[in-house]
Amino acid sequence: MRVNNNNIRQWYLDFFFGRSRVKPLLPKTPNNDNCDTFQLSWRAKRDILNAHIEKTINSGEPMTGVSYEDFCNYYYDKHGYRLSEYDMKIEYQQALKGDNASLKEKEWRTNPEYRMPTRLYNSPEVIADRDAALEKYRNGEDIEPWEHNLIMGAYSNAYEGNKIYNAADLERRTKLLQNKISDILSEAGIVLSEDDELTFEVWGYEMTVSGNLDEDTLETINEILSDKALALQNLYHWNHSDEAKSAGISIVHLWSAEKYLKESGEDISVSDLSIDKDGKIVGLPEELDSFLKEYAIGEWDVGVDSKYADIEDKIREALYMKESFRVAINLVQRGGYDRLKSMTCKLTYKNGVLSC
Repeated sequence: MRVNNNNIRQWYLDFFFGRSRVKPLLPKTPNNDNCDTFQLSWRAKRDILNAHIEKTINSGEPMTGVSYEDFCNYYYDKHGYRLSEYDMKIEYQQALKGDNASLKEKEWRTNPEYRMPTRLYNSPEVIADRDAALEKYRNGEDIEPWEHNLIMGAYSNAYEGNKIYNAADLERRTKLLQNKISDILSEAGIVLSEDDELTFEVWGYEMTVSGNLDEDTLETINEILSDKALALQNLYHWNHSDEAKSAGISIVHLWSAEKYLKESGEDISVSDLSIDKDGKIVGLPEELDSFLKEYAIGEWDVGVDSKYADIEDKIREALYMKESFRVAINLVQRGGYDRLKSMTCKLTYKNGVLSC
């Protein structure tokens, strides 16, 4: 007897998932040796069950008649691995509920354990929440954890999604910083007219402010905004990433080295320093030299030994300081110092808008 494979598959689905009363697949025949029989392999059964699970999940309807272990097998066959027991059970519960129900109640807003499946990224409900969350984020508003963790990254094309998020993040940083500047000026009683424009020139931790205001006002502004120098500089580099990449980490160490020397109160520059054959920084102010001798234990790129747990923070600071001086000295000796010193960041502030 010839058996149709499609009939076998349909019979198997009906039998196990109760979609109709099952009728015998083969006609009743006398109990004799001439009767044809068939038996599905475990692999065929598993493939049929996996196909049923996949179809149900994609339909958005609740999954029924599937055990947790069968679902785990399906997940492994589909992805080549299994999640942790905790995560697998969450995936299973979501499949039992079905996407349609989750979309209807916007479950991601209320269930902290909800995992947003990629198949829902282009659903109208997700797109609406994603666009709203991004708008809030751009404007510097507070956003909910579910908006940041689930919704704002819900893009089928991860590369394009990352570009959109980075642009929104840059806009957010700009608005937060310009709002902070506005608040500081307001608290100091400084009111700028529509024609007033400030220019911030920043290098490292140093900043000068210029503009069409009197010298006393500019000096006051420079003083009250001096601690925003690094934030302004970072914003500039976020807008000019190519320039930041060309400077690399060396410019950060150079900023730090010059800051340490300036704060020491002594008239010493990085060009006055050198490195001896033992790797010791020579020419430092006495206070900094003593600090390095006491706490610069180990190497910069190696973790701090657990036996120094009580002074770990000082060791890390000393190692960073030593590395910053080493980089600065090499820049002076091998060239590159003047190039980095010339990389001044210029930003303008007018009518409450910060630009660079």
